[in-house]
Amino acid sequence: MRAEAEAFLLDSAQALDTDPLDKAGKHLYEVIAPEDAERRIGKQLEEQERRARENRTLSFGPVRDGMGTMFMRLDVPTLAILQALLDPLARPRPTGADGPDLRSSERRQADAFAELVVLAQAAASAPTRGGTRPRLTV
Repeated sequence: MRAEAEAFLLDSAQALDTDPLDKAGKHLYEVIAPEDAERRIGKQLEEQERRARENRTLSFGPVRDGMGTMFMRLDVPTLAILQALLDPLARPRPTGADGPDLRSSERRQADAFAELVVLAQAAASAPTRGGTRPRLTV
């Protein structure tokens, strides 16, 4: 079966571009040697996850207008957790006496993040510094 697969790929190489040929080769590998293919895919996923964890970054700081900026690059699982925490807090407020919630999606996300920070600071399990949770007085 391996020789037939090689012959098929050689014939296909004359007619296919590199992407479809690559997909065909991977599919044939999965059919011919499923255990090997599964191991290889598992190793590739582990390597991708490791690289994603190593490439996480977070930076923030104040800017002149009394605001601050933040940039973060997170692995997908961590980003999914953050999004799951923010989504319920970022929903538009129900229409009330002041009318509908006119905040942009980006503003609602920022407000939700600020609320999440306050909730985390108030949590009993929040990190401490010198035995007490950090506080900010403005």
